Amino acid sequence: MRLVPTMMVMIAGLSVPVFSAFATTITIQVADGPGEGFNDSTPVTPVTGNPGTTLGQQRLNVFQAAADYWETKLESPVEITVSAKFDPQPCSQFSGQLGAAGPRSIVRDFPGAPLANTWYPVALGNSLSGSGSSPSDPDIGAAFNSNLDSDPNCLGGAGWDYRIGVQTGSPLQLYSTVVHELGHGLGFLTFVNLSTGSKVAGLDDVFMHFLHDQQTGQDWSAMTDAQRVVSSVNTGELVWTGPKVQSEASFLSSGLNTGDPRMYAPNPAQPGSSVSHWDTALTPDEVMEPYATPVNEDWLTIKAFYDMGWQGNPCLRTDLPDNQWTQITLECQPPGLQNTVADLFGDDISGVYDTDWVIYGYDPTSGYFKPTLNDTLEQGRGYWIIQVTGSTVTLDIPRDSHRTPVQSSGICTSNKGCFEVPLATKPGVVAWNMVGSPFLSTVPFDDLRVVTVTGACSTGCTMSEAKAADIVHDTAWSYNAATPGYDVFSSGAQVPPRKGLWLPTLNQADGLDPKLVVPYL
Repeated sequence: MRLVPTMMVMIAGLSVPVFSAFATTITIQVADGPGEGFNDSTPVTPVTGNPGTTLGQQRLNVFQAAADYWETKLESPVEITVSAKFDPQPCSQFSGQLGAAGPRSIVRDFPGAPLANTWYPVALGNSLSGSGSSPSDPDIGAAFNSNLDSDPNCLGGAGWDYRIGVQTGSPLQLYSTVVHELGHGLGFLTFVNLSTGSKVAGLDDVFMHFLHDQQTGQDWSAMTDAQRVVSSVNTGELVWTGPKVQSEASFLSSGLNTGDPRMYAPNPAQPGSSVSHWDTALTPDEVMEPYATPVNEDWLTIKAFYDMGWQGNPCLRTDLPDNQWTQITLECQPPGLQNTVADLFGDDISGVYDTDWVIYGYDPTSGYFKPTLNDTLEQGRGYWIIQVTGSTVTLDIPRDSHRTPVQSSGICTSNKGCFEVPLATKPGVVAWNMVGSPFLSTVPFDDLRVVTVTGACSTGCTMSEAKAADIVHDTAWSYNAATPGYDVFSSGAQVPPRKGLWLPTLNQADGLDPKLVVPYL
C-alpha cells in the first residue's frame, strides 16, 4: 500500500489468498467490461509520453509502460500475466482508495524452489520452476479507482495523471503508482499477518526470510508470532539482510542500521504498508517506499528481488552488429573482481580477442591504445569496440554490477548527485577526449557542467560558458555506423546511456584540470 502524506490518501492493500537470461513478457489482461475501465472510449488529448486518444487507451498505455519497466529489470522464462481493471472505489474530497496490486496466489516446494517449505508469490514460483500459469489463472491482480476521472468530489476532481516518463512525486501519477503496485504483485511483500504475527500455514515466505530485527538480533523466521508483531513496529530496527542488497546499500546517505537498509516499521502499524516497504528514512528514496516521492531509486528494490530468487541484470543489454565500429561506455559500476575486458564482454562475444573482436581506448597524448583482456575499463570513459563473428551479439555487463557512485557539489544539477569525469588537455591546442555518461538514465546535454580548479569555471560552467572561456567545447560527437557519420550532441540533445562521445578540451584548458560533471537523473 502506498501512502500519500500531503493528502492523506491511502492505497488499500490487496488481500492474498492462502494458496540464465530470458526475454521477459508481462501481459496485461483487461478484466473490464465493454465501455468501462480500459475499454472507456471517452475522447482525451494525448499527453507527454502517452499518445492515447481515448481514456481507456491511455490507461492501457500506462499499464503497459509499467510492465515494460519490470520486463527490463527481471527475467522470466515464462509469461507473467496481470489481470487489471478500473472500477469505482470509495473516494471523498480528501481521501480515497487509489488502487492496488498483489499476487493472485502463492506456491511452495515447486521444482527448482531455492528454499523448502517457503511460500513464493506465484509469478516468482513460475519463473523459478519454468512452468507458467494458465491464461485463465493470472499471476497478479490489479484494480484501480475509476472515480478519479468521473467524480468531481473524488480528491478534488484532479483525476489521474496519465503522463509517462515524467516524475512528479504525485500519487495521482498513474505510471509511478502502477510500477509500485506491480512490484508488490511480483513479490515485494510479506504474507505474515501483522496483527497476529502468524505465518501462512505456519510456513515462512521468501520476503520475510530476509527480515531481521537489529535490536533483538533475531531473524523473522526464528521469531515467535508475538515477537514478529513487536518487531513490525520496532521503528528503525527492522532491516533487510539479503546479500545482494547488502552489497548495494552503501550508496544510501541515510536509512541504514549497522549497514543494512531499514524497512518500514512505524508505531502504530500502518495496515497494508508496514514491513512490505522500505523505510521512508532512506535517502535517496526507493520506488518501493510507502509514500510517493519526486525522485525514486530502484537499485535496492531490484537487488531485493534478486535476493528472493528473481534473475536479471540491473544494467543494459545492447546489440553490437557484426563488423561495425561502435563507441560505448559503462553505465553501471562493475563488481570489483569482474571489471576486466574479459569479464565485461568476453562472455558475450565468441572467438579470439584481437582477432574476432577488439576494444580500443584513446589518450589525447599518446593516441589509441588496446587494452588487454586483463585490463580494466573506467566509467566515464568512452571506448571503441568491434566484433566480426558473423552475426549481431548482445552486450551486457556482470549481473552483480552496482549503481554508479556519485558525489554532491554546488554545481551538480541533480539532487541525486553527479559523477565527475577528468578531461585531458594539451598546452595551447585542442585535446580530444572520449567520454560517456556513467548512468543508466538519459542525460540532457544542457544539464552537463564543467568545473576547473581555477579560472573562469572554478565555480562551475554550463557547456556554452565553458566554450566561451575556451576551456571545453559545447558540442560532442558520437559515431553512427548506420549513417555512416557522426551524430552531434549539443544544447537540446539527450545523451543516452552506453554511448561513447568525443568531447574536446580547448586552447585555454591546460593547467586547469577540467572535469565534466554528469548528473544522475
